[in-house]
Amino acid sequence: MFDNRVVLTGHRDNTTGMWQVQLPTNSATNPLQATEDLSGPNILQHAAHAAVAAESMPERIAFLHACSGSPAVSSFCTAIDAGYYTTWPDLTSARVRQHLKEPPTTMVQGHLDQHRRNLRSTKKKPKANQAYLLPGTDKRPGELQPESPEERCNHIYVECQPISGQIYSNQPGQFLVASTSGHRYLMVAYDYDSNAILAEPMTSCTGPALLAAYKCVHQTLTSRG
Repeated sequence: MFDNRVVLTGHRDNTTGMWQVQLPTNSATNPLQATEDLSGPNILQHAAHAAVAAESMPERIAFLHACSGSPAVSSFCTAIDAGYYTTWPDLTSARVRQHLKEPPTTMVQGHLDQHRRNLRSTKKKPKANQAYLLPGTDKRPGELQPESPEERCNHIYVECQPISGQIYSNQPGQFLVASTSGHRYLMVAYDYDSNAILAEPMTSCTGPALLAAYKCVHQTLTSRG
């Protein structure tokens, strides 16, 4: 309904629970035909959109580069110019070369244009002589085997450790894009006694937000004993 008028009509599929709507194919089947003149080639289109907080252009380019698998800058620009990312907003090869000057760690580790140097040394290994032998032995470093361990026994040492109830937490950095609920941060908590790792989303890193997230983690742990 919009302004007390029926805009769209459909039925719900009991099998999948999804709403199915028959979109109009021409102006004759348009539900607004009686009140508005929609004749012509333009057909009324229905779409659902979501709004997220705007970020800077370097952050957007870095996010899109990570979404594509962090390829090399040259390969990424070649794919963009070839038209493989035409549906990605604000992504051009010129902006990639402008804002992606320092490659991230993931790209350096797995997407290098060339091989790293000094992987296969061509220098000859030094011959074994007295200068490379350990004092008092005829072994070189790395060839001397450790002495055999002492005789095994069945002695067991026990120490009583009181339950401290401590919780260790950490707040990672801000995410590039906010979630649909407006969360940009995450509190990660580790409980030693139960060996549990819990995560609680936060909208900011202010004191009240941190306290609210900590209370949620504490309530989860106390509710489970």
